[in-house]
Amino acid sequence: MSTNERPQEPGSAAIVAQVEKTTGQIARALPNGMDAGRFVRIAMTALRVNPKLAACEPRTIISSIVQAAQFGLTINDGLGLAYLIPRKRKGWAREECTLQVGYKGLRVLARRADKERVVFGRVVYANDKFRLSYAPPAIEHEPTLTGKTGEPIGAYAASYRDGKLEAVRWCHLGEIDAAMARSPGADAGGPWKTDWPAMAAKTPLRRLLMGDLDLSADDMLARAVVVDDAAENDLEIPLDPSCYEVGDAETPKPAPKPAEIGGAPGIVEEEIRFGRQKEGKA
Repeated sequence: MSTNERPQEPGSAAIVAQVEKTTGQIARALPNGMDAGRFVRIAMTALRVNPKLAACEPRTIISSIVQAAQFGLTINDGLGLAYLIPRKRKGWAREECTLQVGYKGLRVLARRADKERVVFGRVVYANDKFRLSYAPPAIEHEPTLTGKTGEPIGAYAASYRDGKLEAVRWCHLGEIDAAMARSPGADAGGPWKTDWPAMAAKTPLRRLLMGDLDLSADDMLARAVVVDDAAENDLEIPLDPSCYEVGDAETPKPAPKPAEIGGAPGIVEEEIRFGRQKEGKA
Protein backbone atom coordinates (compact mmCIF):
# COMPACT_ATOMS: atom_id res chain seq x y z
CA MET A 1 0.00 0.00 0.00
CA SER A 2 1.29 3.44 -0.87
CA THR A 3 2.35 5.62 2.06
CA ASN A 4 -0.15 8.22 0.82
CA GLU A 5 -3.11 5.83 0.92
CA ARG A 6 -5.52 6.01 3.81
CA PRO A 7 -5.61 2.64 5.61
CA GLN A 8 -8.97 0.95 5.18
CA GLU A 9 -10.80 -0.17 8.31
CA PRO A 10 -11.57 -3.91 8.44
CA GLY A 11 -15.37 -3.39 8.43
CA SER A 12 -15.38 -0.91 5.56
CA ALA A 13 -14.18 -3.41 2.92
CA ALA A 14 -17.27 -5.61 3.36
CA ILE A 15 -19.82 -2.81 3.16
CA VAL A 16 -17.98 -1.18 0.24
CA ALA A 17 -18.24 -4.49 -1.61
CA GLN A 18 -21.98 -4.66 -0.83
CA VAL A 19 -22.47 -1.13 -2.15
CA GLU A 20 -20.63 -2.05 -5.35
CA LYS A 21 -23.00 -5.00 -5.82
CA THR A 22 -25.98 -2.62 -5.78
CA THR A 23 -24.73 -0.66 -8.82
CA GLY A 24 -27.56 -2.04 -10.98
CA GLN A 25 -30.20 -1.08 -8.42
CA ILE A 26 -28.68 2.39 -8.06
CA ALA A 27 -28.58 2.82 -11.85
CA ARG A 28 -32.33 2.10 -12.00
CA ALA A 29 -32.99 4.60 -9.20
CA LEU A 30 -30.96 7.48 -10.65
CA PRO A 31 -32.59 10.13 -12.85
CA ASN A 32 -31.83 9.85 -16.56
CA GLY A 33 -28.41 11.17 -17.51
CA MET A 34 -26.64 10.51 -14.20
CA ASP A 35 -23.63 8.16 -14.24
CA ALA A 36 -24.27 5.23 -11.90
CA GLY A 37 -20.60 4.24 -11.82
CA ARG A 38 -19.54 7.70 -10.68
CA PHE A 39 -22.34 7.85 -8.12
CA VAL A 40 -21.30 4.49 -6.63
CA ARG A 41 -17.61 5.48 -6.55
CA ILE A 42 -18.48 8.63 -4.60
CA ALA A 43 -20.53 6.58 -2.13
CA MET A 44 -17.75 4.01 -1.69
CA THR A 45 -15.21 6.78 -1.08
CA ALA A 46 -17.44 8.24 1.65
CA LEU A 47 -17.48 4.85 3.39
CA ARG A 48 -13.74 4.26 3.01
CA VAL A 49 -12.73 7.58 4.54
CA ASN A 50 -15.21 7.47 7.43
CA PRO A 51 -14.89 4.26 9.50
CA LYS A 52 -17.75 5.35 11.77
CA LEU A 53 -20.06 5.58 8.78
CA ALA A 54 -18.91 2.22 7.38
CA ALA A 55 -19.64 0.60 10.76
CA CYS A 56 -23.33 1.57 10.64
CA GLU A 57 -26.07 -1.05 10.27
CA PRO A 58 -25.58 -2.29 6.67
CA ARG A 59 -29.19 -2.09 5.48
CA THR A 60 -29.43 1.55 6.53
CA ILE A 61 -26.28 2.35 4.54
CA ILE A 62 -27.62 0.73 1.37
CA SER A 63 -31.07 2.22 1.86
CA SER A 64 -29.68 5.75 2.35
CA ILE A 65 -27.50 5.46 -0.74
CA VAL A 66 -30.42 4.17 -2.86
CA GLN A 67 -32.63 6.98 -1.55
CA ALA A 68 -29.98 9.57 -2.48
CA ALA A 69 -29.87 7.99 -5.94
CA GLN A 70 -33.65 8.32 -6.28
CA PHE A 71 -33.30 12.02 -5.47
CA GLY A 72 -30.35 12.30 -7.89
CA LEU A 73 -28.12 13.82 -5.18
CA THR A 74 -24.48 12.82 -4.75
CA ILE A 75 -23.38 12.32 -1.15
CA ASN A 76 -20.49 13.54 1.01
CA ASP A 77 -18.57 14.91 -1.98
CA GLY A 78 -18.16 18.53 -0.90
CA LEU A 79 -20.98 19.87 -3.09
CA GLY A 80 -23.41 20.14 -0.18
CA LEU A 81 -26.21 18.24 -1.97
CA ALA A 82 -26.65 15.40 0.54
CA TYR A 83 -24.85 13.73 3.43
CA LEU A 84 -24.69 10.29 5.02
CA ILE A 85 -24.82 10.76 8.79
CA PRO A 86 -24.27 8.07 11.48
CA ARG A 87 -26.64 8.30 14.45
CA LYS A 88 -27.42 6.20 17.49
CA ARG A 89 -30.73 4.36 17.50
CA LYS A 90 -32.23 3.09 20.74
CA GLY A 91 -32.21 -0.70 20.91
CA TRP A 92 -29.85 -1.14 17.97
CA ALA A 93 -26.38 -2.66 18.44
CA ARG A 94 -24.98 -0.57 15.58
CA GLU A 95 -25.47 3.02 14.64
CA GLU A 96 -27.92 3.87 11.89
CA CYS A 97 -26.90 5.59 8.66
CA THR A 98 -29.32 8.36 7.71
CA LEU A 99 -29.61 10.51 4.61
CA GLN A 100 -29.61 14.25 5.22
CA VAL A 101 -30.47 16.47 2.26
CA GLY A 102 -28.32 19.59 2.09
CA TYR A 103 -29.40 23.17 1.45
CA LYS A 104 -28.17 23.00 -2.12
CA GLY A 105 -29.85 19.61 -2.52
CA LEU A 106 -33.25 21.12 -1.68
CA ARG A 107 -32.62 23.88 -4.20
CA VAL A 108 -31.64 21.41 -6.90
CA LEU A 109 -34.83 19.41 -6.32
CA ALA A 110 -36.86 22.62 -6.26
CA ARG A 111 -35.37 23.64 -9.60
CA ARG A 112 -36.36 20.32 -11.14
CA ALA A 113 -39.87 20.52 -9.71
CA ASP A 114 -41.00 23.93 -10.92
CA LYS A 115 -39.07 26.28 -13.16
CA GLU A 116 -41.54 29.10 -12.55
CA ARG A 117 -40.64 29.41 -8.88
CA VAL A 118 -37.43 30.62 -7.20
CA VAL A 119 -36.63 29.56 -3.63
CA PHE A 120 -33.56 30.47 -1.57
CA GLY A 121 -32.35 31.18 1.95
CA ARG A 122 -30.06 33.74 3.56
CA VAL A 123 -28.34 34.19 6.91
CA VAL A 124 -28.86 37.62 8.50
CA TYR A 125 -26.14 39.21 10.62
CA ALA A 126 -26.42 41.83 13.36
CA ASN A 127 -25.04 44.68 11.26
CA ASP A 128 -27.19 43.96 8.19
CA LYS A 129 -30.15 46.20 7.37
CA PHE A 130 -33.09 43.85 7.43
CA ARG A 131 -36.88 43.97 7.52
CA LEU A 132 -39.36 41.16 6.98
CA SER A 133 -43.15 40.94 7.12
CA TYR A 134 -45.55 38.03 6.57
CA ALA A 135 -48.73 39.81 5.53
CA PRO A 136 -48.24 40.91 2.90
CA PRO A 137 -44.94 39.04 2.40
CA ALA A 138 -42.04 41.46 2.09
CA ILE A 139 -38.26 41.38 2.55
CA GLU A 140 -35.66 44.11 2.63
CA HIS A 141 -32.15 42.81 3.19
CA GLU A 142 -29.05 44.93 2.72
CA PRO A 143 -25.98 42.95 3.86
CA THR A 144 -22.99 44.63 5.45
CA LEU A 145 -20.25 45.01 2.85
CA THR A 146 -17.36 46.01 5.13
CA GLY A 147 -16.69 42.54 6.53
CA LYS A 148 -17.75 43.51 10.07
CA THR A 149 -21.06 41.73 9.89
CA GLY A 150 -21.52 41.03 13.59
CA GLU A 151 -22.96 37.78 14.95
CA PRO A 152 -25.67 35.90 13.03
CA ILE A 153 -29.14 36.70 14.34
CA GLY A 154 -31.21 34.34 12.20
CA ALA A 155 -32.03 33.25 8.68
CA TYR A 156 -34.92 33.56 6.26
CA ALA A 157 -36.19 31.72 3.20
CA ALA A 158 -38.19 33.19 0.36
CA SER A 159 -40.17 31.92 -2.61
CA TYR A 160 -40.78 33.97 -5.76
CA ARG A 161 -43.15 33.08 -8.57
CA ASP A 162 -42.98 35.02 -11.83
CA GLY A 163 -40.80 37.59 -10.07
CA LYS A 164 -43.34 38.19 -7.27
CA LEU A 165 -42.63 37.29 -3.65
CA GLU A 166 -45.25 34.71 -2.61
CA ALA A 167 -44.00 33.45 0.77
CA VAL A 168 -41.32 34.06 3.38
CA ARG A 169 -40.22 32.21 6.51
CA TRP A 170 -37.99 33.53 9.32
CA CYS A 171 -36.08 31.57 11.98
CA HIS A 172 -34.27 33.42 14.75
CA LEU A 173 -30.93 32.15 16.02
CA GLY A 174 -32.50 30.28 18.92
CA GLU A 175 -34.61 28.21 16.51
CA ILE A 176 -31.57 27.48 14.36
CA ASP A 177 -29.50 26.45 17.39
CA ALA A 178 -32.34 24.19 18.54
CA ALA A 179 -32.51 22.56 15.09
CA MET A 180 -28.76 22.01 15.18
CA ALA A 181 -28.93 20.48 18.67
CA ARG A 182 -31.54 17.93 17.49
CA SER A 183 -29.64 16.97 14.36
CA PRO A 184 -27.22 14.03 14.11
CA GLY A 185 -25.30 16.22 11.65
CA ALA A 186 -24.26 18.47 14.54
CA ASP A 187 -21.52 16.00 15.52
CA ALA A 188 -17.92 16.82 14.70
CA GLY A 189 -17.39 16.57 10.95
CA GLY A 190 -21.10 16.83 10.13
CA PRO A 191 -22.57 19.55 7.89
CA TRP A 192 -23.60 21.70 10.86
CA LYS A 193 -19.89 21.93 11.71
CA THR A 194 -18.46 22.21 8.20
CA ASP A 195 -21.22 24.25 6.48
CA TRP A 196 -23.02 26.15 9.23
CA PRO A 197 -24.34 29.06 7.06
CA ALA A 198 -25.87 26.69 4.51
CA MET A 199 -27.47 24.53 7.21
CA ALA A 200 -28.75 27.62 9.00
CA ALA A 201 -30.36 28.87 5.78
CA LYS A 202 -31.83 25.42 5.15
CA THR A 203 -33.76 25.54 8.44
CA PRO A 204 -36.30 28.19 7.30
CA LEU A 205 -36.17 26.86 3.73
CA ARG A 206 -37.37 23.41 4.82
CA ARG A 207 -40.13 24.99 6.93
CA LEU A 208 -41.14 27.16 3.99
CA LEU A 209 -41.40 24.10 1.74
CA MET A 210 -43.33 22.07 4.32
CA GLY A 211 -45.68 24.73 5.63
CA ASP A 212 -46.06 27.54 3.11
CA LEU A 213 -45.94 26.00 -0.37
CA ASP A 214 -48.00 23.35 -2.12
CA LEU A 215 -45.76 20.34 -2.81
CA SER A 216 -48.51 18.02 -3.99
CA ALA A 217 -47.46 18.29 -7.64
CA ASP A 218 -43.97 16.84 -7.07
CA ASP A 219 -43.68 13.63 -5.08
CA MET A 220 -39.86 13.57 -5.24
CA LEU A 221 -39.43 16.98 -3.63
CA ALA A 222 -42.15 16.25 -1.07
CA ARG A 223 -40.43 12.99 -0.05
CA ALA A 224 -37.02 14.67 0.13
CA VAL A 225 -38.40 17.34 2.48
CA VAL A 226 -40.00 14.69 4.72
CA VAL A 227 -36.80 12.58 4.79
CA ASP A 228 -34.68 15.61 5.62
CA ASP A 229 -37.08 16.79 8.32
CA ALA A 230 -36.98 13.34 9.92
CA ALA A 231 -33.17 13.28 9.79
CA GLU A 232 -32.85 16.77 11.25
CA ASN A 233 -35.29 16.02 14.06
CA ASP A 234 -33.85 12.57 14.86
CA LEU A 235 -37.08 10.77 13.92
CA GLU A 236 -37.49 7.26 12.54
CA ILE A 237 -36.92 7.09 8.79
CA PRO A 238 -38.45 4.19 6.80
CA LEU A 239 -35.92 1.99 5.01
CA ASP A 240 -36.24 1.10 1.36
CA PRO A 241 -37.85 -2.40 1.46
CA SER A 242 -35.71 -3.52 -1.49
CA CYS A 243 -32.66 -3.25 0.77
CA TYR A 244 -33.94 -5.43 3.61
CA GLU A 245 -32.05 -8.48 2.42
CA VAL A 246 -28.67 -6.69 2.62
CA GLY A 247 -26.42 -7.70 5.50
CA ASP A 248 -27.20 -9.45 8.76
CA ALA A 249 -29.03 -6.48 10.20
CA GLU A 250 -31.51 -5.92 12.92
CA THR A 251 -35.18 -5.45 12.08
CA PRO A 252 -35.91 -1.73 12.00
CA LYS A 253 -38.87 -0.31 13.86
CA PRO A 254 -41.71 0.89 11.63
CA ALA A 255 -41.44 4.60 10.94
CA PRO A 256 -44.33 6.88 11.80
CA LYS A 257 -46.29 8.16 8.84
CA PRO A 258 -44.94 11.61 7.97
CA ALA A 259 -47.27 14.56 8.18
CA GLU A 260 -49.03 15.18 4.90
CA ILE A 261 -47.51 18.06 3.01
CA GLY A 262 -48.01 19.68 -0.35
CA GLY A 263 -45.55 20.03 -3.20
CA ALA A 264 -43.51 21.77 -5.83
CA PRO A 265 -41.03 24.51 -5.22
CA GLY A 266 -38.82 26.00 -7.71
CA ILE A 267 -35.98 27.23 -9.72
CA VAL A 268 -32.84 28.81 -8.42
CA GLU A 269 -31.11 30.76 -11.14
CA GLU A 270 -28.36 32.31 -9.07
CA GLU A 271 -25.97 30.40 -6.86
CA ILE A 272 -25.65 31.38 -3.23
CA ARG A 273 -22.16 30.55 -2.07
CA PHE A 274 -21.61 29.95 1.60
CA GLY A 275 -18.38 29.84 3.56
CA ARG A 276 -17.51 26.83 5.66
CA GLN A 277 -17.65 28.72 8.96
CA LYS A 278 -19.36 31.69 10.51
CA GLU A 279 -17.43 34.59 9.04
CA GLY A 280 -17.06 38.28 9.52
CA LYS A 281 -17.75 38.54 13.21
CA ALA A 282 -17.36 42.06 14.60
